[in-house]
Amino acid sequence: MVLGDGLTQAPATFVILFPTQILAVVPVVLPGTYSVLVTPPGGTDTTAPPTLLVL
Repeated sequence: MVLGDGLTQAPATFVILFPTQILAVVPVVLPGTYSVLVTPPGGTDTTAPPTLLVL
């Protein structure tokens, strides 16, 4: 799992809770909106990535 703001990327530690649910520990980043990229066993998902707002 990687967080990205368009300029930089930061890896996040994660645990898979269920097939559709992940618990992630986000690294220290500046406030802003970050995209969340999850690469499943079959490869990178090509749909629009979800975002995370850090206050």
